[in-house]
Amino acid sequence: MARALGAGCMQDGETDAPNLHSAGAHSGRKPRHPKGVRAGRREAPILLPWRPMNTDTLKGQWLQLKGQVRKQWGKLTDDDLDQIQGTTEILAGKLQERYGRSKDEASKEIDRFLASV
Repeated sequence: MARALGAGCMQDGETDAPNLHSAGAHSGRKPRHPKGVRAGRREAPILLPWRPMNTDTLKGQWLQLKGQVRKQWGKLTDDDLDQIQGTTEILAGKLQERYGRSKDEASKEIDRFLASV
């Protein structure tokens, strides 16, 4: 006796689990998870090495940093700050002049300041 295929009837080798690879399973949509998220886990973000502010950034942000420089080195005058204009070499010279620092000490002090900003 031959069985007719119909609802609830399976051929040999078939299971009643849904076929996720059939044409209608995803209906052409992208997966629901955002890029980098699989099974509830996010891929680790790419971390860039931390770098202290460089001299180009000091020049670019001089107007914003001028107040912090004034707070750090109170002996610098407004004329000194206007002359510095974000140039670390001039700042080092002014620190040598106002505070009696050696060139090496002034450079190290500026580097520490830039690393803290």
